[in-house]
Amino acid sequence: MVRGKSVFITSPYRELVHERQYLATVLHSEGYRVWLAEGTSEHAIQAGIKAPLPKNEMDTSDECLLRLSEADLVLAIAGKGLGSEIKGHAARLRARHFELELFSALTQNKPVCILIGEVDDYGETLEFIKAISRSPVKFFRLANIDNKIGELLSYLRKLPSGKSLRRHEHAPASKWTGLSTEVLRRTRSPVFGVFDDTLLHNPRNSDINEDALQRLLVEIRTITSAHLKFGRIWSALREIHGVPFEVLSQHRYFEPICELFREWISVSAYYGVHAHLQTGELAACKNLFRLSLKANTPLRPDFDISALYNVGKKLPLASKFVYMKQLERRIFTHIHKLGPHHNHFLMLGSLHMQMLSPLRAASYYRRSLDIMDRDPVATDQAHAMLKLQLAGALISQFFIPGVRKEVRDILQLEGIYAVKTGHAGERIRALNKCLKICKYFQFRDLLAEFDKMRDEIPDANSYLDQTSV
Repeated sequence: MVRGKSVFITSPYRELVHERQYLATVLHSEGYRVWLAEGTSEHAIQAGIKAPLPKNEMDTSDECLLRLSEADLVLAIAGKGLGSEIKGHAARLRARHFELELFSALTQNKPVCILIGEVDDYGETLEFIKAISRSPVKFFRLANIDNKIGELLSYLRKLPSGKSLRRHEHAPASKWTGLSTEVLRRTRSPVFGVFDDTLLHNPRNSDINEDALQRLLVEIRTITSAHLKFGRIWSALREIHGVPFEVLSQHRYFEPICELFREWISVSAYYGVHAHLQTGELAACKNLFRLSLKANTPLRPDFDISALYNVGKKLPLASKFVYMKQLERRIFTHIHKLGPHHNHFLMLGSLHMQMLSPLRAASYYRRSLDIMDRDPVATDQAHAMLKLQLAGALISQFFIPGVRKEVRDILQLEGIYAVKTGHAGERIRALNKCLKICKYFQFRDLLAEFDKMRDEIPDANSYLDQTSV
């Protein structure tokens, strides 16, 4: 019997409801806790097999995404299409339940198994899966669900325990995004290379459901759950999927679409989806750049530095040094043209930490602090986190008495402030950094003090509560 694992079962095809229910029953008998997507109230009452009770289709989609976020693994039975559209905001959205669920599973780095028939081409379903699944998705070919159920169960039994499988909402993905950077390695230059298709590649008529788009944007601004915000962003992007940029750049659309693209950049960074050509942070940056060109509203030339740096962190060490040196030259070009900004030197410090040059990194962090001290809009939280970045770079000099005192002062002042201030995710990020520094410098008293502060931080389960470094 398998204990402690939970499974979310989805399908892009309504006619497969009996197959889903049968699979749920078998898994329940094996000891799994099971959630059925688009379940009915009749099946919701079965012991151990839970199904979201639909209030309306948008609520059902939200409930599914939340249940999926709690599951250890995701199973899907592939059908002939992408399944039912989501009816919300007085009109059907172009997004489908299956799209949101599968992509959400991949971005959270959850194990995904897809049961698919012997037919070679399922059209839209497989095209969608191939488009986004630069990940270890496990496929099981079957003509009848009974034929492969034993093979599936054998595979599932070999997966880690539920506790080690489960990922918290605020934790970034790794394997999926790591694989996606393979595409970048094949370009002429990882920084200046040409990126291929993006989400807005295929043209269609400029029929935008403006009411649905505006309502989605309002909800994107107000929803705090990362997974629900993700669903709204994906749904809004699907509403403009394929619309020519000449249309999107019109005055009536330009500002809302720019806002949507910036949210896309942010949520991609949150999930660690940096390099994926259709859905990642760089794809979002590219589309924002193309939109600004069409609208003749140029962006700051350094707007994509963070995205490029995030991609570089995913590269193997052999490629990372060359990549970071290219990005360093680009940042100095921005400093020459735009003037120095504390974020430029913060990024340079982070680049050199990635290149294993902590001394150089520390000098750039100090330069960034000098500029930040003269910036009236810089926040205390940002200043405290930058000081912790400096303390982390000084780890290589832990044997120098003056450095030890400086680092200890940073921990006692900025470190404690950062752990007690801000969103839960920011506080956890600061706490983890403080604990790491204390261990290196063997500040046992501070280590114990910070360790006690862990229980004072609420769970980081909202979109703003990010812990990725």
